[in-house]
Amino acid sequence: MSTDPAVEAARKAWEQSSPLRPFDPEESPEYWMVLAAREALKSSRLRTALNDLVAHGDLTPSGRIVLQRIIGGAA
Repeated sequence: MSTDPAVEAARKAWEQSSPLRPFDPEESPEYWMVLAAREALKSSRLRTALNDLVAHGDLTPSGRIVLQRIIGGAA
């Protein structure tokens, strides 16, 4: 079993929606969304956007860290 959080989250979503079919990350939209978010997080524009949300009070600093960890970026 994979230790990659993106794969595990996609696996759980897959098992809930398609319990009779074996999990295949290539077919899981959740898997691809998390991978795309990881790539976006590497962008300074996304980091700036998250920091702006914190500055405006729409996101707590700890919430930003949690989001970055879920996506797989450095906190």
